Amino acid sequence: MEARDILIKPIVTEKTMKQQSDLNQVTFYVKKGVNKIEIAKAVEEIYNVKVTSVNVIVTPEKKKRVGRYYGRTTEKRKAIVTLAEGDWKNGASYLPYSKTGKTIGRNVLFPDKMHRRKKWVLKLTSLRPMAAEA
Repeated sequence: MEARDILIKPIVTEKTMKQQSDLNQVTFYVKKGVNKIEIAKAVEEIYNVKVTSVNVIVTPEKKKRVGRYYGRTTEKRKAIVTLAEGDWKNGASYLPYSKTGKTIGRNVLFPDKMHRRKKWVLKLTSLRPMAAEA
């Protein structure tokens, strides 16, 4: 399994941005069935950083109701990855993490999955030079 198949997408909220700046931690949605060692190797391979620890949180699916309609939420799996001190530079954002994005130079367009309409969101890449792919 490739490293980019393990990390589904980064979680970008106020809480995760505070963790990134204060505690040197980054948060991702990860694929089901992968362990902490595989997650750590994937983050090290993609971002060229040193991982010190990985914590995994599994959010089980829940039954939801809207009016008379019933449904379920999907099961999600998050990984909080702690990096070595000084590895994540100030102002650096997440690099491209998926093969589904459209590339425009160093910037990448990804479909916004929060909306039902196809809406493309521009996610800026890091200021660091991208690693040469073999």
